[in-house]
Amino acid sequence: PAGNSGGVLGVAEQFHTRSEGDTAAAVEQIITAAAHTLQVDRVGVWLLSDDRTRIRCIDLYERSKDRHNSGLELKSADYPAYFRAVEENRTIAADDARRDPRTREFTEGYLKPLGITSMLDAPVRVGGKLAGIICHEHIGSARTWTLEEQAFAGSMADFVAISLQARERQKAEVAVRDSERRLRQIIDLVPHLVFVKDRDGKLLLVNQSVADVFGTTVDALEGKHLLDVHFNAEEAKMLLEEDREVLESGRPKLFTESVLTDRLGQKHIVQKSKVPFHVAGTNEHVILGVAVDITERKKAELQQQIMIQELDHRVKNTLAQVLSIADQTAAGSMTLPEFVNSFTGRVRSLALAHELLAHAKWEGADLRMIAQRVLSPFAPPDSGRIMIDGQSVLLSARTAPLISMILHELATNAAKHGALSNNAGRVHVSWSTTRDAASAGGAAERTLHIKWNE
Repeated sequence: PAGNSGGVLGVAEQFHTRSEGDTAAAVEQIITAAAHTLQVDRVGVWLLSDDRTRIRCIDLYERSKDRHNSGLELKSADYPAYFRAVEENRTIAADDARRDPRTREFTEGYLKPLGITSMLDAPVRVGGKLAGIICHEHIGSARTWTLEEQAFAGSMADFVAISLQARERQKAEVAVRDSERRLRQIIDLVPHLVFVKDRDGKLLLVNQSVADVFGTTVDALEGKHLLDVHFNAEEAKMLLEEDREVLESGRPKLFTESVLTDRLGQKHIVQKSKVPFHVAGTNEHVILGVAVDITERKKAELQQQIMIQELDHRVKNTLAQVLSIADQTAAGSMTLPEFVNSFTGRVRSLALAHELLAHAKWEGADLRMIAQRVLSPFAPPDSGRIMIDGQSVLLSARTAPLISMILHELATNAAKHGALSNNAGRVHVSWSTTRDAASAGGAAERTLHIKWNE
């Protein structure tokens, strides 16, 4: 953009390359920063060959020796499980790399000789296809990778991809000669929010994803101060404070969760990785960042937590019901066979209600279905000895098991002492509902009346 070409081009020269040398410099900076941030001994970038049969290390940084090397090559066919996992996952967090089924193929020829115990790898994708891998290798006792560290590794892979995309775009599109246009096309391929800001908070570079959030164009944002374009002043001040923190520390940082308000006022939960960067040939320091919208992931995590709590509650209630049934059955049984028969029948009636509720996703169970299932063992459905009559009634998850056990008890009594104890008796089960008067400030409720006639 006009008026900002110096800063933008400076960043472009490092992360979006014009030559092989620029790509190498960008990768070197990325893996060095990643090694120090995650405190791992080795970080390397491996690229797939054109025929996808080999991977070659283009740069490996060893933190303990503070040195870079390259050239090691491996055949992808020798590690099929690992490459399947790379294709399918955002990251491969192998806490125990020698036992993890995705990485244990490397044990004898790679992990043991180098003393590597844990691996945190992330695929580098260009244009949606696997182009390489960034590998974080830990030496020492096995290490458990946190979700924040896994997200950080994914962000580092994105930064490598941006560098590679610049090189590939340069080769594929001869017509794209202007570095600003080339940079624009590359970063707009990234589905996350990519931005560059100077130390004062001015937007030097944004991709289309950022423009979409703000409901405007890239040109309308670049060159503007964040406070002038952000919809929420408090959020903008917080973002600028993060920038100052990263610039002062001189190290990349992952901000695990923060809120971003879009043009419609909707709140998004985002995870940001910010990298401090010194523009070559100038005294300018800028922030390069990638923000990933994790709103849906957080919703899913919350839903999973609620489901676990609900499952725990239902299991405890069910166990309490089973114990209560056992106590009541034991109190009324004279012999062990009598206890077993009674207890088994009662538990089956409880299980039947749970089966119907589970089939309906615990939204309720139909009374007619419960009655038919509970009573069918006591007389064949076509015998005419048990008649069921009533309108459709949906019982709640709390009520259904109780009604199921009540019907079972009545049928058991009828089989022992009543209409079903001979060859001629019949049972007629019917029900109806009445609407109760509404309480003050509340809605009217219905009462269920069940009639058992022998």
